[in-house]
Amino acid sequence: MTIFNQNLYFENLQTQKLGRPLFYKERVTSTMTIGKENFFQNGTVILAEEQTEGKGRRARSFHSPKGGNLFFTLVLHYEGRVTTEFYTRINLSVPLSTHESVHDQFIRNGFSRIQSKIKWPNDVYVNNLKLSGMLVDTVLQQKPKSSFEDCLLPFQRADKNNNPRTIANLTTFLVGVGINVNVDPSETNLELKSVATSMKSTCDGHSFVREKVLASFLNRYEYYLDPKNISLNQLLESYQAKEMNLNKHVMVIKDNEKFKAKSLYINTNGRLVVRKSNNEIVEIADSESSIRSI
Repeated sequence: MTIFNQNLYFENLQTQKLGRPLFYKERVTSTMTIGKENFFQNGTVILAEEQTEGKGRRARSFHSPKGGNLFFTLVLHYEGRVTTEFYTRINLSVPLSTHESVHDQFIRNGFSRIQSKIKWPNDVYVNNLKLSGMLVDTVLQQKPKSSFEDCLLPFQRADKNNNPRTIANLTTFLVGVGINVNVDPSETNLELKSVATSMKSTCDGHSFVREKVLASFLNRYEYYLDPKNISLNQLLESYQAKEMNLNKHVMVIKDNEKFKAKSLYINTNGRLVVRKSNNEIVEIADSESSIRSI
């Protein structure tokens, strides 16, 4: 097993805050669980070589074999009221940043022909096989902080007089991401043979430098989080240009209901808007449904 090269990672990291604190372990139950059970500095990346109880969206298990992939959770603290716009931004920016970091490495390694796509709400696919999955959980912290700056996202302002303040209630976002870089989960789990892939498998056995993949993701994610860099409408436009099912017919599985529809667009709440066969327009929330290509 190749150990994560922290020096190489920091050489490629260009962020102001995100990913600067790195908490690295070879084996954990779940990086998300560690993030929930401990209080980390803002911007911390919790990274593991292997997860024994990895979790995906809607409490599904996430196969996390050791040996060369990326399994990590990013800790983001936010003081104040979380707006719908920011919640949409923090969610949609994850698959967009993942897609772009993966695609960038394909190009840099001579595989520009390989096209990755986003599958709403938070997966990245290559050749109709899942390459990456992610989720965002929120936790309301009740621990006071003596240093206000430690709790800020990079684009939030401190007090105008730069005075320390105490925060009683702090919203923490745990951004969990799994990217199959050099190990294909289907090689150890035959049930995933027609479901999952890795960057290496997709590119004829070429190994990728995962330190560069992680740094590239964080560089992009920090950029997208700041509304001064890109508006929500611009972010949505970029996301939708890379989404694999827009303007196509899909199967919507919502609670106990299943129906065919045509996907139309992603709205400013991050919901998928579809038209059912009876022409009814419906908004689909990511927490209550899944979408399948047909």
